Amino acid sequence: MKRRLITTFGTFIVFFWLFGNAKINQHTASNQLEEYAPGEVGQLGELAFTAASEVLNREDFGRLVMLMDPQSPQPYLEIILADLDEISIEKIHQLQQLVAEAVYAQTNKDFSITIRTKSDEERLDEEWQPIFTIIGNETEKNFEAYRGFAYSFSPAPLEIIIKTHLSHSAQQQAKEIKAFVAALIEQHRQVLSVEDIPYEIIIRDEDHQPFHDI
Repeated sequence: MKRRLITTFGTFIVFFWLFGNAKINQHTASNQLEEYAPGEVGQLGELAFTAASEVLNREDFGRLVMLMDPQSPQPYLEIILADLDEISIEKIHQLQQLVAEAVYAQTNKDFSITIRTKSDEERLDEEWQPIFTIIGNETEKNFEAYRGFAYSFSPAPLEIIIKTHLSHSAQQQAKEIKAFVAALIEQHRQVLSVEDIPYEIIIRDEDHQPFHDI
C-alpha cells in the first residue's frame, strides 16, 4: 500500500489530497467559465464560501473546514464537518443540495459539493500537529545534521521521518537523534493528551537511506 507522505518545511505543511468523487456538469461549466477573469477568482471563491457558510450556519453546523478550487474547469467545494461523530447519509445529501443551490445562486457556476466528517487519519493528523511542530523545531535546534521532517499515518503505524545530512557510517549520531525524538514524543504526548498510537521513528542519511538497527 502506498503511503501519503506529508513533508514539513519550517512552519509550513504541504498536504496532497485526492478528490476521487468530484463531479460536475461539464457543459454548464465550460459555458460559464469565461464569465470570470483570472483577477476575479478570489471574489468567486469568497462568494462560494459565504453562500456555503450561510447554509451551514442556518443548519447549525458552525465548525467546519472548506477545501475549494473555484478556478478549475471542474470547480469543487469540499466541506469537512468538525466535531461530529455521526451524521446520516440523508442529512449529508440534503446539505449538499442546499449548499449547491446557494453557491450556484451567488456564482452562477455548478460546483461539485462534497460534505463529510473527518476521517480517522485527519483527526489524528490534527491531534498530532503540535507534537510534529515540536519535533521539527527542537531537533533542528539541537542537531546540526537535521535536514527536514516528514510523517505518514497511512498505512499504520505512524511513521515519523527525520532527514539528516549524516553519512551512513554515523550510526551513533543517528541513534542519538532517534532517542531525542522518542523522548520528545513521550513527554509532549502526555502533556497534550494526544492519543497513544503505535509509531516508528525513521532516521534517514544524506542519501535518503534509513539507518537500520539503531
